[in-house]
Amino acid sequence: MIDESVTIAAPPSDVWRALVSPEGWWPHMRLSATSFEERWTDSDGTRKVTSGQVVGREEPKRLALTWADEDWPTHTEVEVTLTPVPGGTLVRVRHTGWASLLAEVVEAHREGWRAHLTNLKAWVER
Repeated sequence: MIDESVTIAAPPSDVWRALVSPEGWWPHMRLSATSFEERWTDSDGTRKVTSGQVVGREEPKRLALTWADEDWPTHTEVEVTLTPVPGGTLVRVRHTGWASLLAEVVEAHREGWRAHLTNLKAWVER
C-alpha cells in the first residue's frame, strides 16, 4: 500500500478546487466527473496511458478512483482525502490493490505520488 500525505496552507475548499482541476499542477492529467486519463512518457521513451473511473466524490473531502496503466492486468484503487488541520489541509493519498503488480511498480508510484503532492502544494500555496 502507498500512503503519502502533505499539509497545505489553505482551506479544504481551495485544495479541492485545485485537486479536481489538475491542469495547473498535473498538466498531463484530465479529470472529469466520471473518469480520468493521463498520457505520459516513461523514462525509456515509451508512451503510456494511465486511466480509471471516479468511484467516489465528496466535495471537499474525498476523491476515489480506480487506477491502471494500459498494460496492467487489473486496476488499483486511489483515495485522496482532505482533512482540515490547524493552518490548512492535510491531503492524504492511499493507493491500494498492488498484489498482482511488481514491487518496482509500487515504488515508482510511491515516488510519483510524492512528486504530485509536492506539485499540488506548490500550486495551491503560490
